[in-house]
Amino acid sequence: MATIYDPAYKLIVARVREARQCSGITQAQAAAKLRRPQSYISRVEAGQHRIDILEMLAFARIYSQPLEFFIQDVAGTPRKRSRG
Repeated sequence: MATIYDPAYKLIVARVREARQCSGITQAQAAAKLRRPQSYISRVEAGQHRIDILEMLAFARIYSQPLEFFIQDVAGTPRKRSRG
């Protein structure tokens, strides 16, 4: 089982951060949309909180990205450009 220290997981975390930045919203705004504290977004983006599939779907929704955006390269598929 992969851990938060796995290079593949670090790519996913980087995609979550990239998607937020491309969407032009702050961590606080993202947290409000998810009804979570800002520290949750910070922990996710720092790789300190392992994201499950339902959380990933929520990030995809609020950042207006397809789920595939977050797992490209990790799943062996070529990377597509973000919509930001």
